[in-house]
Amino acid sequence: MASTSAQMVSDSSPSMRICLYDVFLSFRGEDTCHNFTDHLYTDLVRRGITTFRDDILKRGEEIQPELLKAIEESKSSIVVFSKNYADSRWCLEELAKIMECRKEYGQIVLPIFYHVDPSDICKQRGSFGEAFTTKYDYEENWKDKVERWREALTQAGNISGWHINEGILNFKSLFVEDNLVVFLDIACFFEGEDKDFVSKILDGCKLYGEINIRVLWERCLITISHDRIYMHDLIQKMGLKIVQEQYPEEPSKWSRLWNPSDIYSAFISKKGMKNVETISLELSRSNEIWFTKVVFADMKKVFAKMKKLRLLKVYYNDHHSLVRKEYKTSLPEGFEFPRGLRYLHWEGLESLPSNFDSENLVAINLKGSNIKKLWKGKKNLEKLKFVDVSASQQLIKMPNFSSMPNLERLNIGGCTSLHKLHSSIGAFPHMKCLKELFLDRTVIKELPSSIGCLESLKTISLRNCSKFEKFPEIQGNMKCLKTLLLDSTVIKELPSSIGCLESLEAISLWGCSKFEKFPEIQGNMKCLKMLFLDRTVIKELPSSIG
Repeated sequence: MASTSAQMVSDSSPSMRICLYDVFLSFRGEDTCHNFTDHLYTDLVRRGITTFRDDILKRGEEIQPELLKAIEESKSSIVVFSKNYADSRWCLEELAKIMECRKEYGQIVLPIFYHVDPSDICKQRGSFGEAFTTKYDYEENWKDKVERWREALTQAGNISGWHINEGILNFKSLFVEDNLVVFLDIACFFEGEDKDFVSKILDGCKLYGEINIRVLWERCLITISHDRIYMHDLIQKMGLKIVQEQYPEEPSKWSRLWNPSDIYSAFISKKGMKNVETISLELSRSNEIWFTKVVFADMKKVFAKMKKLRLLKVYYNDHHSLVRKEYKTSLPEGFEFPRGLRYLHWEGLESLPSNFDSENLVAINLKGSNIKKLWKGKKNLEKLKFVDVSASQQLIKMPNFSSMPNLERLNIGGCTSLHKLHSSIGAFPHMKCLKELFLDRTVIKELPSSIGCLESLKTISLRNCSKFEKFPEIQGNMKCLKTLLLDSTVIKELPSSIGCLESLEAISLWGCSKFEKFPEIQGNMKCLKMLFLDRTVIKELPSSIG
């Protein structure tokens, strides 16, 4: 056979196409096949990365169809640009196909610049220009393909890649420090999370989230789909390896922890932990309750060592576990979270420490907790943007919102003991950032009138609030509200001022069995696209709806 692959794999890419290979390796055989490319291929195979490599030297013949098919069946491509790469029409055809797959399927492309200048590739100068003019005269002899080849070279040359000196591939050299930190945060902690959420957490860590995320995207180290950040398995493994490389057998010395067994080993080792910046612990992956007596006894001391801890996530993928008593976690007496913590996500927590320091927090997620009140006394929460205490069935009271002027998202859905929102919400002039308010499955009867002053609010959801009876008159300026969800409440009517919500796009009153009358629209609801009134007792709509 003309070509070989390291090994076959059964998993497929997120798209509909079947991917048989992790990597397609494109290179100019005469330049690199017996030195750098051989070492690279061997290392990829050794790491369990399924790699397709063409073993025939590319001379001048038409490219074989099976090679084009192999490119389509690869999750990513590594292109080794060497001095004579453009001398081969075969290489140029491969590259053009690779760039097509990048555009059509989102295939990851990692260029390696082997003793060549990327700008020569982009602008077809030097040896990359000679092939088109004096050397092989592509411009004259291959007119039908030249434009496609040039475009592929320009696109590939503009992708930030690896520069190779004496055959050494140094991934870290790609990054300035902040960029590497963000790359590792995503690989070890944030993969799959909402882009805007991640960006703001990183901003809270002084890591310029939006800029660094864009740089990683431009370098094809992450993809963004439906506003969520994803990382190819191959690239994520590379990130995890960087964290482990200096102390592969000593997780207590790593900067990031993500595997339950490694976290357990680190906690019981009673040493190290001073470098830990992020911990992501999925408890549902453990075969036993992770917080044994041994771990519990040392938890206070271990957390006291982690002065650098910025991001902490303790969670369950099995959401039914949240209500199980054995998964509730109590913290030891005198326990303190590190002061530098920016993101606290701990599902099933019984309560927060009495001396809880919230000064640097950007996001707090206590889903499924047993907390009755978030905290006592006044807290400095100016940096707090996201609060999620959903499914905390014992929560009876929310704190004063005046201490959270920059809050953007509040989720208290499923807090079945919560009867009302604190009247301070929207009642002071500085709360101008709140965009999303989720109150589903609470026993709230009505909203405070000050809700109308939340001028940035885009979504209000009160679905399945079985006690909710009345939506307040809009007295302020809710100019941004787009979605109002009141499904399965006991509301009877909406206030006439609802017509002043000029940005409102969707109202859902599905299953509101007591809803009788929709108000006349006096204002300008020019953006309303969806109105759901199924299973209501409304008999007719006003003439102003039309």
